[in-house]
Amino acid sequence: LGDTRIGLALYFSVVAASLLYGFLTRRGSVPSVAEGRKRQRLDLSRSISSAATACLGIVVTVTLFSVVTGLLCEVAGESTLLSLILPFIEVSTACSRLCEMGGGLSLILVAFALGFSGLSVHLQIRSALADTDLGYSRFLRGKLVIGLLAAAIFSILQMLIK
Repeated sequence: LGDTRIGLALYFSVVAASLLYGFLTRRGSVPSVAEGRKRQRLDLSRSISSAATACLGIVVTVTLFSVVTGLLCEVAGESTLLSLILPFIEVSTACSRLCEMGGGLSLILVAFALGFSGLSVHLQIRSALADTDLGYSRFLRGKLVIGLLAAAIFSILQMLIK
C-alpha cells in the first residue's frame, strides 16, 4: 500500500486482537518448559520424519489454495462477493486483492483476513493439532473472534491515522 502507518496499524491490530483474546480466554496455569521436557524424550529420527511430512503438507496446501484462489479470481473477475469470501479461504490472495480494490472497508477486511488467517492456514494447523488433545473447533472460534477483533481495532486506528 505504500503507507507505513497503515501497515503498522494492521500489524498492531492483529497483535492486539490476539493478545486480548488470549488474555480473556486463558485458563489455568501453563506447564513450565522443564515439566514438558520430563514428559517427552527426544527421538531425533522421528522428529526429522515428522518435520519433513509437515513441510510437504504445507507445500501441498499452499499450492492447492493458490491454484483454487487463482481460478476463483479468473472466473469471478472483479466480483465483490469473491472479495468478501477470499479472507476465509486464503490470506495472502485476499490481502492483495482487497488492497487493489482500495477504500476503507477493504482495509478492514484485510485486518480480518490477517486475524482469521484463512482456511489454507487452518488446514495446516488442523493437521498439527491431530497429534494433540487440542480441539480444532476451539481454534476456529478463536480465530474468528481474533479476526473480528482485529477488524474492529483497525477500524478505530484507521480513524485516528487519517
